[in-house]
Amino acid sequence: MKTFFKGVLRPLWSLLYPNLCVSCQIQLTYSEKFLCFDCMHELPRTLFQYQAGNLLEQRMKGRLPLRYGASMYFFRKEGKVQDVLHAIKYQNNQDLAFFMGEQFGEALRVCGWVDTIDVLIPVPLSENKQKQRGFNQSEWIAKGLGKAMGTPVNTKALIRTRDTSTQTHKNREERFENVKDAFEVIDWSGLKGAHIALVDDVFTTGSTLESCGIAFLKKHNIEISILTLAFAIE
Repeated sequence: MKTFFKGVLRPLWSLLYPNLCVSCQIQLTYSEKFLCFDCMHELPRTLFQYQAGNLLEQRMKGRLPLRYGASMYFFRKEGKVQDVLHAIKYQNNQDLAFFMGEQFGEALRVCGWVDTIDVLIPVPLSENKQKQRGFNQSEWIAKGLGKAMGTPVNTKALIRTRDTSTQTHKNREERFENVKDAFEVIDWSGLKGAHIALVDDVFTTGSTLESCGIAFLKKHNIEISILTLAFAIE
């Protein structure tokens, strides 16, 4: 039945009912939000939150003294997670970012280590890019996480000090050089001795998160974890 709707009735439904699944474009029911139940079920979960030494933690080994690392979904090009991220990032869908953050937070709540996180710190955009885009997707993912986890979100402590070129098509070394010293902590209030979790939309090489973490390690005794909505794999 779903194939019939997609192949035959999708154009008509799209004209009459704009509330469509961001992945398959089928009309959503009243009980569905942003994604139909089928597509939500098909999003590939990592289950990193249950795995000590998971792939994210392995990729950051020797780069940051990471306490924990977790991502909600595996990201593959042309996959459903890419549909979600593109809808957030390029269609300015901050409500979707918040919703997906909530889903991530609900999944994390059963893990005892999540309760040790004192504050969520979203990776900031430059002032120019935030003005162009209208919102910071990582901030809204963090807000959704914070609501589900009962953890405060701090958007004032960390800033991006300069514009950087796109990370697309750069290797790990080029990505790190691109964002090296691009972040600064300008407000340490309540952070001394804190366990912070840096929040971003997708973990690719980890260069941006590494640069953010280094900024926090320059002062005070800070414990760092990383939470990303997606984790890119080949």
